[in-house]
Amino acid sequence: MSVNDYLAHLTRNIPVGRKILLVVLTTLCITLLVFSLMVVLLNYQSNERSLREEINVLARVVADRSRAALTFGDRQIARENMHALSAKPSIVFACMYDETGDLFAQYVAAEKADSKCPSRMSKLLVGEVDGGVVTEHMVHLDDRIIGVVYIKASRQRIWKQTTDLVMMMLLTFLVVGVLALKIAESLQRFVTRPIHDLVQASRVISRERDYSIRVKRDTNDELGQLVTAFNEMLEGIEDRDELLVDAKQNLENIVRSRTRELREAQSELVRNERLATLGQLTATVSHELRNPLGTIRTSAFTLANRIKDLDPALQKNLDRIERNIIRCDNIITELLDYSRIRALQHERTNLNEWLHNIVDQSSWPTTITLRLELDRDIDLEMDRDLMRRVINNVMDNACQAIEERHSSDRTIILHSRRVRDRTEIDIVDTGPGIDADVLPHVFEPLFSTRSFGVGLGLAVVKQIMEQHGGGVNISSEPGIGTRVTLWFPASLSYSRRQAS
Repeated sequence: MSVNDYLAHLTRNIPVGRKILLVVLTTLCITLLVFSLMVVLLNYQSNERSLREEINVLARVVADRSRAALTFGDRQIARENMHALSAKPSIVFACMYDETGDLFAQYVAAEKADSKCPSRMSKLLVGEVDGGVVTEHMVHLDDRIIGVVYIKASRQRIWKQTTDLVMMMLLTFLVVGVLALKIAESLQRFVTRPIHDLVQASRVISRERDYSIRVKRDTNDELGQLVTAFNEMLEGIEDRDELLVDAKQNLENIVRSRTRELREAQSELVRNERLATLGQLTATVSHELRNPLGTIRTSAFTLANRIKDLDPALQKNLDRIERNIIRCDNIITELLDYSRIRALQHERTNLNEWLHNIVDQSSWPTTITLRLELDRDIDLEMDRDLMRRVINNVMDNACQAIEERHSSDRTIILHSRRVRDRTEIDIVDTGPGIDADVLPHVFEPLFSTRSFGVGLGLAVVKQIMEQHGGGVNISSEPGIGTRVTLWFPASLSYSRRQAS
């Protein structure tokens, strides 16, 4: 196991804040220790150098002052000169030898009374002697060496200064360590707070599954980038969670839609079967009914022509026969039109002119006001005959609705317009409206709320509009009226300005 692995294993259960304090204090201790060792070493070397320089100067001074004493052999003066070294506590002893190498004079410090100079110079070592520092200086007279001065100094003062410095450094180390600990405890919160916030947010998210939580970013350093990445991760999880919820909702909607489509398909299948049966029945019955109706009409016409001076009551009955024959013929026509779908015969048609012609060529109740609000700039490709049937069916329904209401407001509005990608024809009446429970069934074949008719009028309208690629929408408010919107796709319509 490497050192890094061992340290990681050793500190794996220590909180991040404590790890930061440990790193700071360890780094500070190592730094202060190295600094203190360097200071002590440099101080020791400086004191050592100063001591050597000092005893070299003293040796040179004693040698210069003792030159005459060596020349004339005056030992007393030499001893007095060397005794002056007593002012220096670091001096252990000093020795002076003549030119023959014999001891000439010496000085021994009082506290070092057991120390003495060797009787012969050859026995003295210059440098390190018994833990002290020894230096020598030659005494010259002209070009001749007449003696040598040796001085030994103790390192005791150096050791004392070094010990004092070490104690001062230890005290400084302790004070700085305590201050650094307090400062680090205060400053580490700036580092650990984002981490603490991340931990708290993670716990809340894990407990409550709330991915909308965000951690506030206070710094732009790596921790700030970590907070940003954490928030972006939460945003991504929240988006995916929303997508999952949406997917679940969409799946439910798809299931509902497919179920509805299946039901509609089933209803459509049943309706188609009914319509197929109706078509077969209509083809047979229409032929069998129209022949007797034609005979009845011919007989009534012949009867009216042969009887002179018709009684008014008889004329009224003949007119009733004619109207009911027309009604029956129209019912047969509706049945045939709905059961037999023919191909469209497209013709380019100016919508407004065509609507005007339909209104002018049709007879509407004089008690109903018909108001036209038409756009003059619309041309269409459509089957005119089938669309005439559509307009007539819707207008007939509007007139019948108004007649049922017996209101003073008896108005039908016929409105055409271009709306974005399609052309619309609105037919609005002021009849009694359609009840909400009836409105979904108005396009069902054979559905009718009236006592006459077979309920195919709007079914035929829807069928023809879908053949044109468009459709029909109905909105109604009971007591106010009904709006029927017939719309065509943009592929069938264009403006005159575009054509020109």
